[in-house]
Amino acid sequence: MTDAEFIELADELATYAGDPVGFVENMFDWSAPDLVGKSIEPWQREILQAIRDGLPLGKAVRLAVASGGLFFVLGAADLWC
Repeated sequence: MTDAEFIELADELATYAGDPVGFVENMFDWSAPDLVGKSIEPWQREILQAIRDGLPLGKAVRLAVASGGLFFVLGAADLWC
């Protein structure tokens, strides 16, 4: 990766600093063979929006466990952070 590419990527990532939903929607390659036809589930979107709005991560984990999707939510939150 060149310095210019790195700066471009850093600038793009910075636009999602306060927006985990935007990060997941735009930084995952939803056209990749493993993701074609898939998207964020409504409950996953709600949890990521709640994290954005200040939900403590511990409570987000409990909500994700209760919904059966802990790994996606934690993985997306971890990549976003």
